[in-house]
Amino acid sequence: MLKQVNGYITIYPIILSPQTHLEKEKEKEKDLNSLLHAVSSSCLSAAPPSPPLSAAQCPLAAASLRFGAAGSVLILVFYLFYCWNKMNETMRQFQQSLIELEAEAERLLLARDELVENDRVRNGNREALTALRRRARTTKSSVPSPFESIMKEVEGAESRPLVKEICTTCGNHDSNERTWMMFPGTDVFARVPFHAAHTILETDQTKLDFEAKKLQSYVKDQSLLISEKGALADKISPGVLKAMVTLTDKPK
Repeated sequence: MLKQVNGYITIYPIILSPQTHLEKEKEKEKDLNSLLHAVSSSCLSAAPPSPPLSAAQCPLAAASLRFGAAGSVLILVFYLFYCWNKMNETMRQFQQSLIELEAEAERLLLARDELVENDRVRNGNREALTALRRRARTTKSSVPSPFESIMKEVEGAESRPLVKEICTTCGNHDSNERTWMMFPGTDVFARVPFHAAHTILETDQTKLDFEAKKLQSYVKDQSLLISEKGALADKISPGVLKAMVTLTDKPK
C-alpha cells in the first residue's frame, strides 16, 4: 500500500486477514481449474474423454497456485506434452492395425485370384471331358457296370477271360484311338490314346476339386479374421481394402 506523507512516499505492508487470503487462494484455484478444463477440452478432442484435473489431484496445479503465472505456464506445457504423447500412441496403434489389416487383405485377395484361376481350369477340364464322352457316345449313367459286362460275355463264351477291365468313359469306343490333347499347365500338344487322354483329365479334375475346396475354406477363414479386427475393419469397405493392397506410390 502506497501513502504520501510530507512529500515522501511510504510503503505500508498490507496484512490480509485469514479469511481474505483463503478467498484469494480459492479464486486462484478456480481460475486454474477453468484453465485446465479449457486445455483438456481443446487438446484431447481426439483422445478418450477424461475429467478435468483439479489442483488437489495434480501436484503441478498446486505448484502453480504457489508460483502464480509461471506455475500456470508450467502446467500448460506439461499438459500439452501429455496430450501430444497420448495422441502419438493412439496414432501408432492405428498405424499398426492398418499394417496388419493390409497384410490379411493381401492374403485374402491372392486366395480369391487363385480360386478364380482354379475355376477357369476346372471349367475347361469339364468341357473337355464332356466332349470326349460325347465322342465315345457314353455317359456315366449309360455305361453298364463292370460286373454286368463280364457276366454277359461269360455266358456265351467260355474261352474268353473271366476278368476284363471296363472303362465307364470309353465304353465300346476304341480306347487306343489317337486323340490330340494339351497337358494341364503346359502349352504342349500331343497325340495320346483316347483312354489316356480322359484319364489324365479326370485325375487332374479331382485334384482341382480338392484345391477349390481348400481355397474356399481359406477365403472364409481370412474373411472371418478380418471381420474380427473390430471397428477398424467395419469402417473400411472392400474397395478400400483392395486399393490398400494394389495401389503403389509412383516416384515423381
